[in-house]
Amino acid sequence: MKVYFRVDGGSLYSLGMGHVYRCLKFADLLRKKKIASVFVMKDIEGGIKKVAEEKYQIIKLPKVLDPKKEISKLRSMCSKHILITDIRDLDNAYFDQLNECCSKTIYFDDLGDNSLFPHVLINPSVTPLLQKYNKRHPSTKYLIGEHYFILGAGFRRKRHIRKTINTALVSLGGADPANYTPSLLRVLEQVDYDFEITIILGPAFQNFREVEEIHSRTKKRMRILRNVPNIGEYMHNADIAFVSGGDTALELAYTGTPGFIVPTIEYENITAAHFEFRRVFLNLEDIKKKNPAESVRKIEAFVDDFPKRQEFSKNAKNFIDGKGLARIIRELGIRNE
Repeated sequence: MKVYFRVDGGSLYSLGMGHVYRCLKFADLLRKKKIASVFVMKDIEGGIKKVAEEKYQIIKLPKVLDPKKEISKLRSMCSKHILITDIRDLDNAYFDQLNECCSKTIYFDDLGDNSLFPHVLINPSVTPLLQKYNKRHPSTKYLIGEHYFILGAGFRRKRHIRKTINTALVSLGGADPANYTPSLLRVLEQVDYDFEITIILGPAFQNFREVEEIHSRTKKRMRILRNVPNIGEYMHNADIAFVSGGDTALELAYTGTPGFIVPTIEYENITAAHFEFRRVFLNLEDIKKKNPAESVRKIEAFVDDFPKRQEFSKNAKNFIDGKGLARIIRELGIRNE
């Protein structure tokens, strides 16, 4: 048996690298079980490069490919194997044709509100608004909610929350295609506290020049890291963090590090608002549209409120338990070969 991952990633708006990272975490576990993984990807540089670094087999598709031809290729490749799909903008023809030839079809969804019918649909969204399906297909198994979030290796719980903020982490995903990192750094330059800021730029991030220009002229203590192998360790060591509203936010929640969500695409605004409602993280909203002074006031108020940071840390650790992948594997009945 092989597992085929149909996924794309790169520095394109609404694409980013989160889908690729999620599939890699799944593939890493399968590798430990001696199950081979094959990545079927459009030839987009960021995603292809990251999967190649992890030494998985890649079958490249053209950047522009007629959906019918793509389905035909997948039918030929994946027949009698498991197909895991983590791309958007599919229609019902996709699973109508692939369900009959694959031993199992699995679809990762984050937005809800569709009528797709794979054998298994996994939606780890944290907010009820993005978990809704007006019509559920009777032959599809639905695994819904944050209990099915896949946490990677290298993450551990934060032992305590310091009263004084010494270190801050900035990580807006593997690509940040909408280029929110420079805007956030300009906000943090105005914050009246002298903590060290560690900026982690993902493998598909492209706007290095603007970030480095800010770093070269700022009076703040900043350091820039690129494509780190274990972001969990940096999350654990930070006193406060600023992350985008995708998987990075759920990883941060697991560590219990207090922080802010910086939405970088439209649906992340819904997630960020839900996190603030649940008192897990604060929501900085769209910092490109807000007056920077409002964001600065919100950051400084949270830095000053030690009991609130303790409360949010406790809520965050209760929100994500890190057992999502084990639940998925159990539901799928995947065993060692």
